[in-house]
Amino acid sequence: MQRRDFIKIAAAAGATAAASRFSTSCTAPNVNKQTGVAPRMKLRFEAYDIQLRHTFTVATYSRTTTPDVQVAIDYDGITGYGEASMPQYLGHTQQSVCEFLSKVDLGQFSDPFQMEDILAYVDSISPGDEPAKAAVDIALHDLIGKLMGQPWYRIWGLNAAKTPSTSYTIGIDTPEIVREKTLEAGNRFNILKVKVGLDSDEQMINTIRQVTDLPIAVDANQG
Repeated sequence: MQRRDFIKIAAAAGATAAASRFSTSCTAPNVNKQTGVAPRMKLRFEAYDIQLRHTFTVATYSRTTTPDVQVAIDYDGITGYGEASMPQYLGHTQQSVCEFLSKVDLGQFSDPFQMEDILAYVDSISPGDEPAKAAVDIALHDLIGKLMGQPWYRIWGLNAAKTPSTSYTIGIDTPEIVREKTLEAGNRFNILKVKVGLDSDEQMINTIRQVTDLPIAVDANQG
């Protein structure tokens, strides 16, 4: 049996949860262009800026926000969420993501479990536009997981205890802020990723080592 077939067969009727409130500044069509009927599956999205707790600095620039577009797919009272996050070095903008998402018409699909067809359609709309496509992909997977009442590691038959560790990134900063960031990471992460590329590199590493003995990964790709 194919994995997609298993997902479709195993899916139980979704729990009757109320649709989440989602304020949108720009939305995709809520009427099927071919039939003129409101579809069961709707795409919504909103552009906003993530306000960072600390200024994030690498060797070549600093920023205090990250442009983002949150995506929601509604189906029978259940909502799946995804997002497109766009640091400046990726070359994408909130405008380009919203322009792509405004072309996406999920109303032509009656069944969200047709994941391969839906994502192939989304990918065919244009070359590139990876952040926008990824946001729809994430939202669709979130929706399906909620409809099935299962996290994806269980749907895929994976062992959660074997999940690889992710890292917490510490940008270039003063010893006081580096110490504060390290303490904030606390026991929530198993690895610290440290941005380097200036004369203060050794000082940063020594400051972190005064606070924790967690493994350190050095990130110098913009140094």
